[in-house]
Amino acid sequence: MEKIYLGKITSTHGIKGELKIKSNFTYKEKAFRTGNHLIIDNRQYEIKTHRVHKGLDMVTLDDYHDINEVLFLLKKNVYIEKEELNLGKEEVLDEDLLKYQILTTSGKKGIIKEIFYASPTNKIMRAVIEKEILVPLASPLVKIDVDKKEIIIGVVVVAVIAGGAIIYIKSKNGNKIIAKVNSNKPKNDTLKAPNIDNNIKSE
Repeated sequence: MEKIYLGKITSTHGIKGELKIKSNFTYKEKAFRTGNHLIIDNRQYEIKTHRVHKGLDMVTLDDYHDINEVLFLLKKNVYIEKEELNLGKEEVLDEDLLKYQILTTSGKKGIIKEIFYASPTNKIMRAVIEKEILVPLASPLVKIDVDKKEIIIGVVVVAVIAGGAIIYIKSKNGNKIIAKVNSNKPKNDTLKAPNIDNNIKSE
């Protein structure tokens, strides 16, 4: 049984027990389906309702209908069992991408150090290919091969990392800028699941 980190409960909404969850999870539509079970403090809670409001995922859980009944859940981390996501073959979690081999079109090999979000729609891979670089996963230079568990990256000409600097990644063809990323990112933007206890309780 594998637990996947979804996000964190930030606050309540209204007086009827609705909770706000801040999440950058890629496959939200599969995670927050009614009837799925969220894991909080190793206990499972069934999702009764879900909606999106101002970029936050709003849920009600179990049979809680009053704000006072859910206050104990505030500021808690939220997980889900991987099996409950029912992911397709081409739908790869960030946790699994971290295990992929990096290859460049020039034959060099590298590793992924972390994956984080520079913004809610801009997922960045911090990789080491001779030196450390930042690569947007949505870049046209990046191809993911699920069968071989490889990430293929086009030749990178310029990629410099320095504290607080702007990172420019240029393609070999035409020396065109395809990404500009601030490397001085806040720690809470990193989407690596923390060490977790897999002993899950259910009531």
